[in-house]
Amino acid sequence: LSNGWLQHFKEQHNLKEWHFHGEAGLVPPADVNSAVQHLCTLTNQFAPEDIFNMDESGLNDRMPPDQGLASQQCSSMKGNKHWISLVFTANLTGMEHLPPMFIGHSFQPWCFKKKTSAQLGCDYHANKKVWMTGGLFQK
Repeated sequence: LSNGWLQHFKEQHNLKEWHFHGEAGLVPPADVNSAVQHLCTLTNQFAPEDIFNMDESGLNDRMPPDQGLASQQCSSMKGNKHWISLVFTANLTGMEHLPPMFIGHSFQPWCFKKKTSAQLGCDYHANKKVWMTGGLFQK
C-alpha cells in the first residue's frame, strides 16, 4: 500500500499526528555544561575499561500512547504507572556488560511460581516505587 491513500484520508478528515505532552521538564544549559566539566575531571583519573555507565529504563506495559492521529491537539491522559524498571550496565569500551537488573513492584511475582530470581537466572529486586535506590545501586 502506498502512503497516498492514507495521506488523502488524513487531509479529508483533518487528521494529523500530534505528540501528547505530559510530564516533562527542562534543565538550564549552564547546569549541563558545568556538570559535563565536573564529570570530565572525575573520569580523567580512570582507565576507560574501569568506567561504567548504568542506565535505567522503564517498561510500561499499560501506558497509553504519547502520540496518535487526531483532528486537534489533545491533552494526554494520566498514564497507568504499572511498570518494571530495567537497569543496564556496561563499561566505556563496551567490552564488559553486567547482566540486566529487573526492579519490580511485587516481592514474589506470581510468574516466578515460588522460585527465587537466582533459580530463574535473573537479577530481580523489588520495592514499592519500582525505582533504583541507593541499596540496589550498591548491590
